Amino acid sequence: MLSVSDSKSSVYHIIKPEQNIEDKMLTSVKQVLYMDNFEKLPLLCLRRKKQPVFSISPTLRKKEKKKKLEEKRIPKKGFLDVEKRNMEEQAETKFRLSVCKPAFHSVKDKVMIFQKKEEEMYHAVQPIHSLVDCAPQLKAVNHPVNIEKRIFAKMYGAVRLRPFYIIDKAYRDSKRCEVQAKKISGVMQMQIAKDEADCFIKSFHEEKKNSVQKRCKEEDIRIQEALHQHQLRRSEFIEKTRKRHAQFLENKNQKASEYSLIQNFSIQHASLTQSLFKVDRWRKSEETIKERKSIVKENKEDAEKWKELIKNFQEHRQLMLRKENLSEKLVLDSIVSQMTNERLQQAKAKVAAVKDHQANMKNYDQTAIELQCGKACIINSSV
Repeated sequence: MLSVSDSKSSVYHIIKPEQNIEDKMLTSVKQVLYMDNFEKLPLLCLRRKKQPVFSISPTLRKKEKKKKLEEKRIPKKGFLDVEKRNMEEQAETKFRLSVCKPAFHSVKDKVMIFQKKEEEMYHAVQPIHSLVDCAPQLKAVNHPVNIEKRIFAKMYGAVRLRPFYIIDKAYRDSKRCEVQAKKISGVMQMQIAKDEADCFIKSFHEEKKNSVQKRCKEEDIRIQEALHQHQLRRSEFIEKTRKRHAQFLENKNQKASEYSLIQNFSIQHASLTQSLFKVDRWRKSEETIKERKSIVKENKEDAEKWKELIKNFQEHRQLMLRKENLSEKLVLDSIVSQMTNERLQQAKAKVAAVKDHQANMKNYDQTAIELQCGKACIINSSV
């Protein structure tokens, strides 16, 4: 069996029967062509070795891909239907069941890796082909030949190699047929293994589906039991809460009555204490008023005594001041009289001095006038 890829590479993988199941799953994406007559297939020359290459139209590839995808999706649809039914039952019971989806491993990533490897091989082999095609053909060189070789060529040169060529060709054809037979047997083995794997996968999906259904039924039974237990617990809890509520109401009423009694007693006690406090305050206020009145009387008496003392002291002081004033007046009068006498004498002395001065000045003026008149007469006489 030969695999055909979608890439442009000229190197293709030959799948052997010794490969593992993982290689089978990986190569399941590649398309396989089954043909009885291998002589009609095109030949590709890779390093001057002829190898058969398969080609297929893209429409067939798409159809096979669609078929494989449908085969893979068949068990999933049943599983989804079971999940939908379970979800409807869960919605009725108001519970959710956590069901994990089956793991689905896609082969696209590995196919892309194989395609990249094929492209790398193609790019690696292409320069070799270009070198082989572009290599110049060597021309035959005619070396000088001896006479003996010429004689041998004349005698034995007429021998034909056609039968040997035919035998060699037949031997090569037989080998090629053996190789093709081996490949066909390998392809058949791979096909059988693939069918067995498909059957195993289908049985595995069916077993998984049955196990999921059984699990769902068991979980439904378990959920119903849990619901029943939950309802019982809820009814017990409701009864307990009702009893507790009744006890709470009784305790509340009892506490309210006790609180009302305590409140009335506290009000009466507060009123009595307030009245007693008022009486005590009235008594204390009266006592303080009496004490204050007595203190005021004592203060008034002391003030009157002090006033009388002050009056006596002031009268005595006034008398003493009068005596002092009289003595001072006498002394001052004597001093003033002495001062007036002294001033009069000084004034008289000053008046006498002024009069003497005025008399002297008059005499000086008369002498000066006389001198001036004499000078004037002298001047006139000289003129």
